[in-house]
Amino acid sequence: MIRINLLPWREEQRRQQQRQFGLLALLLTLLTLLVIGWIHLYYQQQLAQQQRRNSLLQREIALVDAQIAEIAQLDQQQQQLLARMVVIEQLQSNRPGIVYLFEELVRAVPDGLYLTRLQQQGEILQIEGVAQSHARVSTLLQALEQSEWFTAPQLAYIQSEGVASVRGQRRFQLQVTQRNPQQVMTPIPTEGE
Repeated sequence: MIRINLLPWREEQRRQQQRQFGLLALLLTLLTLLVIGWIHLYYQQQLAQQQRRNSLLQREIALVDAQIAEIAQLDQQQQQLLARMVVIEQLQSNRPGIVYLFEELVRAVPDGLYLTRLQQQGEILQIEGVAQSHARVSTLLQALEQSEWFTAPQLAYIQSEGVASVRGQRRFQLQVTQRNPQQVMTPIPTEGE
């Protein structure tokens, strides 16, 4: 006998295919969402790790910047100390120079001439005093010119004190340049030399 299938098998097959397609589409959608979620989490972890690295680097940079600032401050202090040491060394080397300077002044000042004021600004020595005559001032200028401690004496002024003063005193002012004491000073010989 012949069997005839009168059921709508094509419609059933179509529904079954649609169900399979829907199920497959749902599974693919879920799988896609899982992959997207996993990628998102992966990049979030990578971003968080990079942010931790950045914050660590920023902390280290801040520490290094503080150390650099401290080093710069120490360098500045070192430069100041070196400058002080240079000044102290210059003062130490020039210390005996003032003794020689005054000794040379005493030798240069002739009788009848008195110094009333000495002022030193750098290498310039300004001398004021009273002399009995112009000749004594001239003698002082010549002595300063011949001295190894002084150079270029210049007379600023010479004037008589009062109207026809009894003693005939003249006030004078002059400037002289002091030579470098290290060039002029000769070392004091020791016993062995």
